[in-house]
Amino acid sequence: MVLPLHNRYCQHVGWIMPDEYIYDPKMVSVAYISDRNAWAIDGSHWLGPMNKLTCLDHLGKPVAWNDNDVQGYTHPSRPQFMGVHCASPARPCLPSQPMLPNPAIRPTTGWSALSFIEWCSQKDKPEDRKMDPLQIRLAERRKKFADGSIDLAKGYSELKGTRDKISLKK
Repeated sequence: MVLPLHNRYCQHVGWIMPDEYIYDPKMVSVAYISDRNAWAIDGSHWLGPMNKLTCLDHLGKPVAWNDNDVQGYTHPSRPQFMGVHCASPARPCLPSQPMLPNPAIRPTTGWSALSFIEWCSQKDKPEDRKMDPLQIRLAERRKKFADGSIDLAKGYSELKGTRDKISLKK
């Protein structure tokens, strides 16, 4: 059984098959659900936790919901392991247009800044992968250096003290 998903403005944004899959409005699968977490169909990137029939972002704020029990998490953590996933499901028949729900009560965590489409297409960021702060800083420096927005001498002098702590391999 598929159920409609709505955004904070009560607009229909997708469908959910509880504990299995999330679909866009045209019933194309965009995510699968495993162990109360949503994972992108196209790359198995973690999209965020699920709270019953509510899709949450990485900060625990609701992006899309089905019933009036919209609740977020205060500090969700990324799961250690990717969820179990099999092949993309066969596309179910398109259900009839859902009725407008009653407006949801504002969640205590507030609403997510992400739209449903942005939530479905997000990618993992270094800080989501449990990297240590020094590795994140080095990754940011490498990116700035590659873009040409950092001076090589300045970048080297700032990182020189850290070279014994971690490898400077790319």
